[in-house]
Amino acid sequence: MGVAKKTRKFGQAPSGLYFQSNQDLGPPYHIILDTNFFAHTVRHKIDVVMGLMDLLLAKCTPVVTECTIAELEKLGPKFRLALRLAKDERFRATEVLALWHLRKVPGVPLIAVGKGKYSVERLPEIAI
Repeated sequence: MGVAKKTRKFGQAPSGLYFQSNQDLGPPYHIILDTNFFAHTVRHKIDVVMGLMDLLLAKCTPVVTECTIAELEKLGPKFRLALRLAKDERFRATEVLALWHLRKVPGVPLIAVGKGKYSVERLPEIAI
C-alpha cells in the first residue's frame, strides 16, 4: 500500500559553503548581467567590477547580452547611464540568452543588488 513520505525542512545554508562544496565553480567567474542589475547598480552607485570582486573574492568577467543592451535602449533616457555602463568595453558581449531559464537550473548561484552592495541570492534547495 502507500507509504507517506515525510518532508524535511532545512535552514538556509551560507553561500560560502555552497562555493566550497561545488567544485565545478572556480575563478575566473563569468557573470551574466541583466537590465535590472544595471539599473540597481546605478541607483546604489556601485562599481560593477570591484563590487563583484569584493563579493566573490576572485577575478570576474562580467558578460552582457545583446538583449540587455537592446532593453536598456528601449527604456529611454531615464536609463542612459545604465546603458552607457552596459556598453563599457570591460564587459564581454554575447548572443541572446534566456536569463529567466538560469533561475530554474540547479547549481547556478544568482547575485542580487541591495543595501548598497552585491549579495548572493538564496540558492535553490535542489542545489545544496
